[in-house]
Amino acid sequence: ELSLKEYEELIIANPNIQTYLENYINLLIFTKKMDIAEEQIEILKQRFPESVSIKDFSKKLQDYKQSIEKKSSSEAPSETPSAFSEN
Repeated sequence: ELSLKEYEELIIANPNIQTYLENYINLLIFTKKMDIAEEQIEILKQRFPESVSIKDFSKKLQDYKQSIEKKSSSEAPSETPSAFSEN
């Protein structure tokens, strides 16, 4: 959390330093703060459209969302009757 706060302060003080924003996004992804990461990726796209990191960050975000969807669908109750059900 302290590192996140430090990067937030660095970005506010130095909004034109691409590396700070990219490192902040990396840290957000690492700490699974994907909603904030998604917002920051959009800012990165606007401020630094030539950033080679955009594609990588977007892929990581997409992979994370897909893993959450798979996990939630695998935890959903099955529609097929169980061999032990009273049907």
